[in-house]
Parts: sequence; C-alpha cells; structure tokens
Amino acid sequence: MIDDDLRKLIENAHQYGDSSLDLSERYLMSLPPEIAQLKKLKKLDLRYNQLTNFPPEIFKLSRLTKLNLRDNQLSTLPPEISHLNQLKELSIGLNELTSLPPEIGTLTELIDINIYKNRISVLPPQIGHLKKLMWLNLSDNKLTSLPPEIGFLTNLKRLYTRSNQLTALPPEIGDLTQLTGIVLSQNKLKYLPPEIGNLSQLKFLNLEENQLSSLPSEIGKLNNLSKLDIRYNNLSALPPEFGNLSKLTFLVIRYNNLSTFPPEFSKLNQLKLLDCSNNPLTKIPTAILKLPNLTNLYLEKTGLRKLPQQIGNLTNLTALNLRYNKLKRLPSEIGFLK
Repeated sequence: MIDDDLRKLIENAHQYGDSSLDLSERYLMSLPPEIAQLKKLKKLDLRYNQLTNFPPEIFKLSRLTKLNLRDNQLSTLPPEISHLNQLKELSIGLNELTSLPPEIGTLTELIDINIYKNRISVLPPQIGHLKKLMWLNLSDNKLTSLPPEIGFLTNLKRLYTRSNQLTALPPEIGDLTQLTGIVLSQNKLKYLPPEIGNLSQLKFLNLEENQLSSLPSEIGKLNNLSKLDIRYNNLSALPPEFGNLSKLTFLVIRYNNLSTFPPEFSKLNQLKLLDCSNNPLTKIPTAILKLPNLTNLYLEKTGLRKLPQQIGNLTNLTALNLRYNKLKRLPSEIGFLK
C-alpha cells in the first residue's frame, strides 16, 4: 500500500524540482505512478525495500544518473533498463537476479556498477560496451567464468569477484591496464594467466581461498603491487621473479605448502608484514632474515625447531608470532628486537 506520506513526499519533490529522492527503508512493494512526474530527478534511493519487480515508473526518469536498488527482492532486470542511458551509478546488490539482460550494454555512461550477492551465473558479452566503467563488483554470485569482452573495460580500476566459482581468468584480463585492485578470493582458480603481468598499476591483489598450486613468473612484473593475499591455496614454491615486487609491503601467504622461499625473496626491501603461518617451513628461510624493514612476522604452526641467531638482524620487528612450534629455547640475539 502506498501511504499518503509517500505521495506527499513525491508531490513536494515535483513542486520544488528536486534532483534527489530518498525512499529507502519504507517496506515498499511498488511505487506510486506519480513518481514518473519527477522529470528532473537524478538520484533515486530505493534501498532496503520489498520490491519484487523492477518498478516500470523508473523507466520514465530518463535523467537519472544514480539508482540504488540494493537489498530488495528483484529477480529480473528488464530490457527497458536501456531507457536509463544517463546512469553513472547502478547498485542492484543483495537481490535475487539470475542474469543481466544484453541491454545492460546500452548504459554506456556507467562508471560504477554493483551487482554483488545475487545468483548470476553468466555475464552477457555486452558488458564489454561499458567502456567508462571504473568500478565493477560481481562478488557473491555464481559465475564460473568471465567473458573475454571484459577486456574492453579499459578504464576499470577496481574489480571484485569474491565468492564465485571461477576456475580460470580469461587472457583478456591483461588488457585492464588501469586496474589498481582485484579481489578474486573464494573462487576455484587453479592458475593465473601470464597476462596478469600486464597489470602494472595494480596495488592490491587478493587471491585468498583458491586452488592455486603455482604462480606465473609474470607476477614479478607487478611493480606497483603493495598488498598481496594468497592464503589458503596449494602453493609449494614461489617463482624467483617474486623478488621483483619492490613495492610490496604486505604479504599474507599462510595455509599453503611452502617449505622454503627463493633467495630473491630477500630483495623485498619494503616488506613490513609477512604472514607465512601454517606452512611446513621447519626453519626460517634465510631470505626472510634479510628483510630490513620487516615489522610484523607471523610464523605460527610452521614446525620450527630452532631460531637462528640472524633473527636479531630484524631490528625493526615489533611483532613476532611463534606459537604452536617445537622451539625449546630462544637465541640471545632475540634481545636485539624491539
């Protein structure tokens, strides 16, 4: 039921030519037809309602640049979405969508699209027409692959695909050279394409909880990478080129199968936090003991039996986690640590 307060709100917006209207958290199941009169409306917030169908009245609001339909019960996005060709931001997360219509590709002004937590299993190839897109959130869906056309999104800066069912990335991922961040955690990736090395602007990369057994040598080309999370994978070795990540400050690599690190690892002079807990190291790799700026070192449950005297070389260390190991004594050099 549409209450009188809502009609009054829309009437006032029409009278004063408002460009923004907030109808969030009103338990709406539909919209009053009067909303179609708001020809000057640019921003419409319909979050946290109970809409099961996309309100057709919205299609008459051709000046909309921002539309938020997050947290409703929408099951389809109709083809008429193409009428909203001025949209720059579209949020349709936390709904029940199973697909996107090909007409999504007509929204060529889109900069930010948030589709997280739906049931989408396939992206239409027309997604590649959104060449102004800078933010794309596809997390918590049922995607098993990304279309090659994603490579046309050459202005994309952030890509979120957490908690899907991706088994591989298309080579075209390497065409997204403006990317500064990718979240690929909680998928089923078995390998990374060598084209990942083309992403020279990348600053953070999250690969947590996949099925990676190795990393391509091209990962060493990510010379702006600052944060890397590879926990919960099946890595048994790191490529020597890993040492080329000269701006890396944060590395979480716990819960893998690493027993040693390559000598080149010692070249990571900017590394401040290193978490390699729950790996079968048995001893601290020499390369780690040569990291001058390390402040946090986590070696929990790595099978350590002794600490080398060189642990005292890590004079900037402020946090050292050695829990659940087999240490019987500590070297006196540990007193050099802060």
